[in-house]
Amino acid sequence: MRKAFSAQRAVLRINESRTISERDEQEGYMHLFEGAMLGIRNPRVHEDQLEDDPITALSLLALGNHLMKKLDDSKKK
Repeated sequence: MRKAFSAQRAVLRINESRTISERDEQEGYMHLFEGAMLGIRNPRVHEDQLEDDPITALSLLALGNHLMKKLDDSKKK
């Protein structure tokens, strides 16, 4: 995720990265995608006994939906 969304050498661009705010947004989404992999996906793949309640599952689906929309809208460099 760091390589794909890096503020300096992004493979996938969230925006044009012309302003400080746009560069901050790029970096922020890099951290969100990285965090989703480390904090949400990985524990559910590697831990057999981890179960989410329905509210948590819906919240995670909403976050995943938002991130996938950003991914779909990003521009490949």
